[in-house]
Amino acid sequence: MEFKYLDFDEDIFTAAASGEPNLYVTADDCSSNLNPVRKKHRKLKEPLSRAGEFMNLKRLKDVVFARDEIVLREEKLSVVLFELLTEKEKSRLGIENYNDIIEFSARFHRFYHELNEYQVEAVDITGLDAWQEQRLNLFENLLGRYEEKLQEESYTSPIIFRDFANFSTAVLDEFKRLVFLNVIFFTPFEKKMLKKLDKEIPVKIILQLPEEDFEEDKLHFQGLSLPETWPGRLNIYKLAEDNYQLINSLNLSKPQISEILSPALEDTDYDGILSPEIVEMERTDEFNSCRIYRFLEALYELLAASPLAEKRLSLPELFSALSRDHFRRYFAVSYAALEKVREFIREDFVNLSKEMARSELEEVLSVFEELEELKELENMPMLVDYLDELDMGILSSPYFSNDVEQFYDALLELTALEDMQLVSSWTDYYTDPALGLLDRFLQYIEFKSIKPALPEGKKEMNIGELLGAVQKHREHVVVINASQNWLPSPRGRDFLLTENQRRQSGLPWGEKSRAKQRYRFFRHLLTADEADVLALENEEENLTPGAFLEELKLEYDLEYADPAVTSADIPQIYENILSGKKQEKGGFLPEIENQPQNEKEPSLMAQDFPGRGRDYNLSFYKYKTLKNCFFQFFCQHILKIPEEFAGVDVEISPKTYGSMVHIMAEEIMREWKSGGELDVSEDKIRMVVEDIMDDFSLKMDHRFQPYYDKVVRDDLIESLQEFFNSPESPLAEKEEFDQVEIERSVSDKGRPFLETEPVNFYLSGRVDLLLRKDDRGFLIDFKTGGCELEQLDFYELLLKGAAVPGENFMLEKYFYQIVDRRFIKAQPKSRDEFPQKLQQLLQKFVSGGEYTKNQTSQCYDCRYRNICRAVS
Repeated sequence: MEFKYLDFDEDIFTAAASGEPNLYVTADDCSSNLNPVRKKHRKLKEPLSRAGEFMNLKRLKDVVFARDEIVLREEKLSVVLFELLTEKEKSRLGIENYNDIIEFSARFHRFYHELNEYQVEAVDITGLDAWQEQRLNLFENLLGRYEEKLQEESYTSPIIFRDFANFSTAVLDEFKRLVFLNVIFFTPFEKKMLKKLDKEIPVKIILQLPEEDFEEDKLHFQGLSLPETWPGRLNIYKLAEDNYQLINSLNLSKPQISEILSPALEDTDYDGILSPEIVEMERTDEFNSCRIYRFLEALYELLAASPLAEKRLSLPELFSALSRDHFRRYFAVSYAALEKVREFIREDFVNLSKEMARSELEEVLSVFEELEELKELENMPMLVDYLDELDMGILSSPYFSNDVEQFYDALLELTALEDMQLVSSWTDYYTDPALGLLDRFLQYIEFKSIKPALPEGKKEMNIGELLGAVQKHREHVVVINASQNWLPSPRGRDFLLTENQRRQSGLPWGEKSRAKQRYRFFRHLLTADEADVLALENEEENLTPGAFLEELKLEYDLEYADPAVTSADIPQIYENILSGKKQEKGGFLPEIENQPQNEKEPSLMAQDFPGRGRDYNLSFYKYKTLKNCFFQFFCQHILKIPEEFAGVDVEISPKTYGSMVHIMAEEIMREWKSGGELDVSEDKIRMVVEDIMDDFSLKMDHRFQPYYDKVVRDDLIESLQEFFNSPESPLAEKEEFDQVEIERSVSDKGRPFLETEPVNFYLSGRVDLLLRKDDRGFLIDFKTGGCELEQLDFYELLLKGAAVPGENFMLEKYFYQIVDRRFIKAQPKSRDEFPQKLQQLLQKFVSGGEYTKNQTSQCYDCRYRNICRAVS
């Protein structure tokens, strides 16, 4: 085995490449090194001579351990495990259906792959707790059955076929030698493989590090030795926030010369904020970002939420689906239909019946039909056929270059799974096959990578992943995110073993990962002519420069340099971006002092009240808003800014619940009001409650039907019985009243409550129940939520204002709290205090002349908060 060591100012690819037919091999996470050596090799190769090959270490293992059996991967492995697990094992592992097996399968295979790579036998792992022993025994038992099953079916898997009994170099005979490009870290399995390879074909390992840092006989990296003096220019910076870090890295960069590197680049959101016309970076997205996925996701959510057996669609999910332009276009549904669905939801409808759709929203019948077709799917071939017929002309996206290709690749993979007959019966996998299979497909394809459609041409700047970046010489490199938990980044938690158990068993642990990250970090800096390193330091967010950066600082006696761009420059930078100004290189403008603008509050004008003679009807709820904040009153009742639509809760709304109760009480008293007897027997109340609840079924989510049947229905019956029979109820005596009024609308249009220069205020409202007997009156308001006694005083004032002159009666006022089944009675003295209180508020409002903002704790929940800006 030949070793060649390079200094950090030498080029790996020049040293490695030749015109000979060699096999060039990189580390799995450094496959980016293949392209540069391929280019060098092509230049040196003689015309018509045999070319070399290029692969990573994983692919080399596949080649030399190849077997005749079909190697199962990904989904197929999960299916095999699910078929093998007993019901008891599923229960112990928390696996309820097939979807739960996916993550377990990935961990199971990763665990045994790691054992194989580090040549560790499961039986040799010691020091386990009881739960770990049980889990490992389950794994071992499952592994035995797994291997037998694959052998029976003439299949294999990555954790089985890499056995040295299968080792063969026959396919490598055409190569003159194997050249390893700066592969520094080898597992015990790979070391054994290299030594066997070296007996069959010359192996050359090219390393860019000091010779004393590598033990050749053990193929072991001992750790990177840093030079006594730094070979080039090096500056380090620390900043308080990520946006300052990113802007400073761009400011430090030189167009078409510099390269920015970051660890865990996929965890940043830079691809979403950096222009693809200017900045070159690996931009991939997940399949769940494209139209195809979102369309199928919308169908799945509709299918899951809708009681199709009752010929109903769930309106919240329908609204969500129709809010997507591609979904409406697919089913030829107009935007007006979306508005109609919005209107239904605002009226507290939760479901849309097919009958209701035919009469009021015929356009969505196509969605009904699609879901009914989807509901009939029973197995994977039926789902694949259904998906294959989707109209990609509508669902493909111009923003991605391979979304359709990835979609059809997934269909081919699922078809192959079915052809291999690994699944016994899909009905054993899911109680609802259509829903389960569609969910499985969405999970299967959700995180597949798709590529954004990017502009072509050379970019001014490049941002790459630090740990896997091409190991080339750079004139200038800028490393960002050199902060704790980024560099070094923490190792992911193991699902079975602790770090100490891994170390004692010979498995890789945190220190191994740290050594690899340290080498890659310093290697990129040492091979660059100029280097700038940036990190975050923010005590509030527990951010500090990482250990590698601190090592640099101490080793070379460095001080943190002042960043060119500070927080003071950010407003001007954003202003320049938004205004379209282009900055000169490094030419950020100085801080501009921003003077706060005094916002004048809107003036109260007579034109705000355009009623006849400047009249304005003031209901209790308008009074409540006015009392809380004049500006909120202005937005809600003068400007009439519509409330932001936020969909509907799946629970029955307080408004719907209250409406049901009002109608039930009215229905029970209907005959009595007409002169008949008041029947409040349990049978009568039950019949009314059940009839009204059935009428309101489209306003109740079907998934809570058992709750409505067993809890709400009986609760309402008992509450209405209490309303009529409670000793506190005015109806308890069952006496005859002179007058029974239900849902009475009242307005004191006869005379204004208060006359002012800009507006005359009239009171108006609707009383739930009003009973009259001689000179006594009883006012009852049903409540399903909180009770404010001022509302009863408001109604009394309203009734007195609307009364016939000379008419006078004593009024008793009650709330009936339906949920708590109790009466709340207003005190008589409040009737004398409230009119004065209301008059003072209205006079204050008018005399102030402005819709002033009243900053209170309620501002945080105000829907006009962004308009008002009274709260930061």
